[in-house]
Amino acid sequence: MSSPAWEPGAASTAPARRRERLLGGGTCALLLDLDDFKKVNDSLGHRHGDRLLVEVATRIRAVLRPGERAIRLGRDEFVVFVGHGDAAEATATADRLLLALEAPVRVAETELTIGASLGIAMGHTQGDLDSLLGAADVAMYTAKKRGKGMAVTFEPYMQQAAQERLSVESDLRRAVCNHRPAPGLPADREPQDRCTGRGRGARALEGRRTR
Repeated sequence: MSSPAWEPGAASTAPARRRERLLGGGTCALLLDLDDFKKVNDSLGHRHGDRLLVEVATRIRAVLRPGERAIRLGRDEFVVFVGHGDAAEATATADRLLLALEAPVRVAETELTIGASLGIAMGHTQGDLDSLLGAADVAMYTAKKRGKGMAVTFEPYMQQAAQERLSVESDLRRAVCNHRPAPGLPADREPQDRCTGRGRGARALEGRRTR
């Protein structure tokens, strides 16, 4: 990918000077993550998954405009920075990216439909690059939760909702490890035993009664 608008590598580990350059001037971040990419790897293999990623990167690069640059963050995750962009410009860029991925891709004699979810974060609302990418990440997962294949712009309430979900997930993990219900969870959400489908607490009580 030789285009000057394309920078492979992770933005979160970029040198401080480059990070400042990426964020400066009200830069917007558009974080794009392919939907159900794991299914491609599982069904066709990683080699063909890589071919799909190359095609995605090519399509992203083809629709970049002056003042925009793209970076591949992870295996199926890309971020596009829009310099000096406002909400309307960021939304228009998101629409171009999603449209570019609509045409099917033929891989291993199989025609694949590419889907992606996209989160938008506005630079003027975030203090640094890490915060900008974090906000875009939250918005992207909100897009996936709403049905995938769409772009969502970050709003502060999304961060609170994400933190609350993380707290519930942590409680559930601790409950499963300790074989007890998570604090504040109703009985019908008690961690289930994988073998019986019954609550772990009920199974333990039954065991004590039969000893």
